[in-house]
Amino acid sequence: MKYTLLGSNSGRNAGDAAILSAVIDEFSRVDPDAEFFVPTTNMEFVRRSYAHLDGRVRPVNILPYTGSVRLLGPTTMAAMARSDATLICDGIIFDVRLFNPAFNFLITLVGLAPWARLVRTQLFGYCMGIGPLRTASGRRFTRWVGKYCREMLVRETDSRDLLLASGVDPSKVSVWADVAFVTRPAAPERVDRILSDLGLPLDEPLVGVNVTRYIGDWVATGGLDQAGFLEQFREVFAKLRARLAPARLVLICTQRMDLGFAQQLREAIGDAALPILINDPALEDGTGYDCHDLMGVMGRLELFIGMRLHSLILASAMKTPIVGIV
Repeated sequence: MKYTLLGSNSGRNAGDAAILSAVIDEFSRVDPDAEFFVPTTNMEFVRRSYAHLDGRVRPVNILPYTGSVRLLGPTTMAAMARSDATLICDGIIFDVRLFNPAFNFLITLVGLAPWARLVRTQLFGYCMGIGPLRTASGRRFTRWVGKYCREMLVRETDSRDLLLASGVDPSKVSVWADVAFVTRPAAPERVDRILSDLGLPLDEPLVGVNVTRYIGDWVATGGLDQAGFLEQFREVFAKLRARLAPARLVLICTQRMDLGFAQQLREAIGDAALPILINDPALEDGTGYDCHDLMGVMGRLELFIGMRLHSLILASAMKTPIVGIV
């Protein structure tokens, strides 16, 4: 079987990368000869991550010079035409900046969904997260995509409810789970090396903290801006240190774009030595790691406090106690 995997596959977000890895691992476990086409703006990430699978995972270039806008373009369409099934993975059905195809995935799926039927590739929503869907257009486009899907499997009940409220056929919708829960963590010896590189002891308790820069956009704050949030979090961080001593704290960025915000937080705290673990294996200074590395480190934590959904999912998968900040 051949599959095209539609998602945010650049490797810059540990949650997205974990979903991609888990889908490929699970399908390969059932069918060791399965082949995958992965539309991506980062060909090297896909090649490097799946080099061990002997060419069964093929990156599909969707950079603008290929004529692609996000997922919509000739390279993705050609991959779908060669596939037995096309899976919409990840949380790419939302209506934030809906009519900006350089940002929004849903607007591109509006074109790809009927194309799937035309080229006779079965279209599935696979363990998706849905939303936000705050506009009539967003709900209408979601219903349109659902019309062409054979099934739409979602990861939680809120996503199911959004699909049903958008008018998607209820017989197609079922609740499963987030596939990132079954992502493989890094080997223990690699985790030891990562902790050593970060200057963290192997024999002392550790607490991880994850923050996102999406303050006031994806994350509702009740009118609190980034500066106000930083000040509040600085105070919280000081209390955490006092209450959790002698545990060491480490900032964990599951999305590369959050690094600047994490650095601002570190500066506000006044601790230049506070380690930051970053999801981005392409960082030239060698301080970036991948989703498997982050999971391995999360498994060594006594507690994980996170804002991003998949930071909490990956920590939970490692049976680490979590506190979610919404």
